[in-house]
Amino acid sequence: MSVLLLRSYIGPFIVTLMVAMFIFEMQFIWVYLDELLGKGLSGWVIVKLLVFASARLVNMALPLAILMSSIMTMGALAENNEMTAMKSAGVSLLHIMRPLIFFSIGLSMLAFVFANNIWPVANLKFRTMLFSVLKQKPALNLTDGVFYSGIEGVSIRAGRNNTDTGELTDVLIYDHRGGEKANRTVIRAKRGTMEQTSDKRYLILTLFEGYTYDDQKEKKIREPKHALIEGQFGRMELRMDLSSLLFSADNEEVMKNPAEMMSVSQLDKAIDSLNLLIDTVEQQYAHNTMRLVRKRLEGDAEQAQLATTSLYDSASEKSQQQAVMWAKENTRKSKDLLQRQHDELKSRQKNVNRHKIEWHRKFFLAVVCLVLF
Repeated sequence: MSVLLLRSYIGPFIVTLMVAMFIFEMQFIWVYLDELLGKGLSGWVIVKLLVFASARLVNMALPLAILMSSIMTMGALAENNEMTAMKSAGVSLLHIMRPLIFFSIGLSMLAFVFANNIWPVANLKFRTMLFSVLKQKPALNLTDGVFYSGIEGVSIRAGRNNTDTGELTDVLIYDHRGGEKANRTVIRAKRGTMEQTSDKRYLILTLFEGYTYDDQKEKKIREPKHALIEGQFGRMELRMDLSSLLFSADNEEVMKNPAEMMSVSQLDKAIDSLNLLIDTVEQQYAHNTMRLVRKRLEGDAEQAQLATTSLYDSASEKSQQQAVMWAKENTRKSKDLLQRQHDELKSRQKNVNRHKIEWHRKFFLAVVCLVLF
């Protein structure tokens, strides 16, 4: 009976898990579809991005698969009157569900191992790769009559672009690679050809029958003058760097959250260490606060004893002004010190809370699997 029950449970579980993963995967694709298209990404980059995204979606798809397969399995037993027959034979409901209970506990343990070891790495790689894809510029694709600014420092427009032969007509180029914000160099040609090097690193533009306009700024002049240099050419070859269009994955260290990459035991040790640091800061904060209060009380007592014949009243007007300025400055410094310690205390507490959130997240998927079963 146990083998039959597990066989009837595993089939719907696998199907439901695959369907749920497919639905969540399609949702991810539709959200970022505009960011993925037109950037010339290789198939391997897209496959890796989808694999890492799938690992992040397990925490939603796995509990749903367990819930649906449990309902389908027990519902099928009831619909076929198999449940009634087993209970009539004296088999309790707990005994009937015992194989599924042990199977769900095993899945929960695997879910904990996944959340503790695999999910943090997959999530880090997904965030790093997605950020790299989002900042990737569109691939080189000239549209007729539209300026293309994907190449750093250059804007290109072609009246007509023959994608089959690479021939261009009515070419207009604004070249501002010299560091100036304005378009200092303008190139216009009747026709041209476009091709990329074998490593896709450089674009070779060969232009024919055109003009160049170069607006040069004279240096070391208070009121700069601009000399416009006009030239004519029969054939010109431009070499443009396309490194800004090439996909490059960012450094994972930039996107890494230290708490997220720790195991449960490491998080326990980190939380204990952070709590000790918080206790130290709290003691310093309390000590500085009490010291300021003590100074204030001592000052009030001395002022009450001096009464009208105080040292302040007997001092000159200039000395009184200097004393007031010193008191204000001393008070401001003390207030700033307390504020810095208060902010440091809040920052350390937030760091502890982040570690606690990650600690609970390790058990989240396992507990949800059991609850939904």
